[in-house]
Amino acid sequence: MGQANQRKSIFVTGAASGIGAATAKHFADKGWFVGLYDIDQSGLEKVASEIGADNCIQALLDVRHRTQWTAAIESFSDATDGKMHVLFNNAGIGGGGSFVDTPRATWERTFGVCWYGVYYSARAFLPALKRADEGHMINVSSVNGFWASLGPETS
Repeated sequence: MGQANQRKSIFVTGAASGIGAATAKHFADKGWFVGLYDIDQSGLEKVASEIGADNCIQALLDVRHRTQWTAAIESFSDATDGKMHVLFNNAGIGGGGSFVDTPRATWERTFGVCWYGVYYSARAFLPALKRADEGHMINVSSVNGFWASLGPETS
């Protein structure tokens, strides 16, 4: 039996701070087993210590990289006996600034986290969500996903 001990489980990206950390703590308080994933190691350690080692697993994950999802899937699957009830995609970033003044690298990084991160996670975890028989995927987005800031006027 995995570390989750048959409890319901949630995999949280962006779990080291903000909404991700609050979501992880909420579900842990409700008795769920929580997977904490982020690029911020110290933030992950802080959240894990607040939740308790018996209630979570933590690992570094840059959601932009498809190959890193393999390790994340394996570690979470081992801990949950291959089942996952909720995938909470919360990792997200923004670059700020106007369209013309924002460097290409900023656009690529933002698009990588906010679009490819969701795409790769959905592809990677669909089998585990199906095995849970009641799996759910929640994708959190900034309001800029609906309406972008124009930034300073350009002539």
